[in-house]
Amino acid sequence: MVPGMHAVGERFTKGRMFVTDIMASAEAMRTAMVVLDPDLKKLRGQWLVAGSVVLGTTKGDIHQVGKSLVGTLLATHGFRVYDLGVDVSRRSLQPGRWRSGRTSWEFRLC
Repeated sequence: MVPGMHAVGERFTKGRMFVTDIMASAEAMRTAMVVLDPDLKKLRGQWLVAGSVVLGTTKGDIHQVGKSLVGTLLATHGFRVYDLGVDVSRRSLQPGRWRSGRTSWEFRLC
């Protein structure tokens, strides 16, 4: 799926695809990830995690599709992604507001 999204990006850069095409491609990938996610969660313990990322869009931001696409691409490249969703307060997204738990990988607001 990732190579397909790279191809979409290249075509968009060359003017052969439009934003609506990217949105449709991202939605197809997101739908596939919903189906694959339970199996991926089982496998995640078998490989090294590249890092953890907290994502969210602030109140009034219109970049939900971009956020979801970035989250999907990061997850397929080995990152743990914690998606806070849309209309998240700026305070919740400030650096240093999140810490990982000692016994789990869940992130908690400090």
